[in-house]
Amino acid sequence: MKINQFCKAKRRELGISQKDLAAALGIRTATLCDFERGRSGINSNTLDQLFPLLSIDLVQRSRVTEV
Repeated sequence: MKINQFCKAKRRELGISQKDLAAALGIRTATLCDFERGRSGINSNTLDQLFPLLSIDLVQRSRVTEV
């Protein structure tokens, strides 16, 4: 599974809105939406912030592929 799809699924599983997650990450909602749809990537610093917010551990991270 691609990383953007995995993050979107985890966000939905946790019941977090795109708006709330984007605010927690300090990015625009449109940026998060584009990432989740595979239209664009996000930088590694943002990914490092994203994973703990979605309770994604190192094992799960290793199983996903880049966008």
